[in-house]
Amino acid sequence: LGESSNYELGFTANKVVLEIDGAEADLTIIDLPGIIHDHPKGRHYVEIVERMTKQNLSPEHHIIAMALPAAADAETQAIRLWAREVDPQGDRSIGIITKPDMIGEGAHITHGKLVRLVAGKG
Repeated sequence: LGESSNYELGFTANKVVLEIDGAEADLTIIDLPGIIHDHPKGRHYVEIVERMTKQNLSPEHHIIAMALPAAADAETQAIRLWAREVDPQGDRSIGIITKPDMIGEGAHITHGKLVRLVAGKG
């Protein structure tokens, strides 16, 4: 394929939006990029992602589904901290534990028993 700059799409503030109409309620799903802390092309990209994420967490009718790596402390993840700012009681937030297979055998994590159960390790 050669150099990725020849075919790679540039990062923009665009987002994927899926709207489902009908039944008893309408549903809109917005998929945002993962939170980044640095970018080789500059801090501007980090700020775009942060702004997009915070704007979409704020509306009170939005449900916040957070992907949280099992091996990381959920309380220190940026998405959890930002969600808590707009939803302190957690009434419209849900954590989705990902990558349970990446936890080391001796690792201590807050929800270790749940993650081992989900990962099929007891």
